[in-house]
Amino acid sequence: RFALVPFSTAVVGRSAEEALASHVLRGTHGERVDAWRVRVAPARLGEQRLACALDAALLDAIPGAAQAHGVRVSAIEPAWAVGFNAAYRRLPASCWFAVTEPGRLVLGLQIDGEWRQLAAERCGDEPRPALRQALAREATMADDPAAARLPCWVAHFPGPEPTVEA
Repeated sequence: RFALVPFSTAVVGRSAEEALASHVLRGTHGERVDAWRVRVAPARLGEQRLACALDAALLDAIPGAAQAHGVRVSAIEPAWAVGFNAAYRRLPASCWFAVTEPGRLVLGLQIDGEWRQLAAERCGDEPRPALRQALAREATMADDPAAARLPCWVAHFPGPEPTVEA
């Protein structure tokens, strides 16, 4: 689960940022947020931050399950973060960025390097039709009229590593 967290001068430090992100997520997901672990990505001063929440029990179970199978866990990252990290050096400052995997689509809008919109939804095994629909819908809600004309970069996850295309 993802959310954009507004910047606030009153929020200082990681725990305060995570508390604000939990509050934002609670507005959409209700009390389920209490069972999640929330993390907030850094952003420039004055900009919204991207927050991610994962089920805490699942996160706590992963290292033990991995160890039981002889695997060492070095990092647990959402596909959105992996896809963005694979693409960000090639992205223009203003664009749509999507991460697709079978059954899931996350679409974000960056304007001048700042995240302005974020939408996550379920989709079928072929996410391209859902991506076209999401782009059309989200562009109508953008606060920047140029958003509808911006390119969309996509990180696909057919397997463990993303493929990125514009």
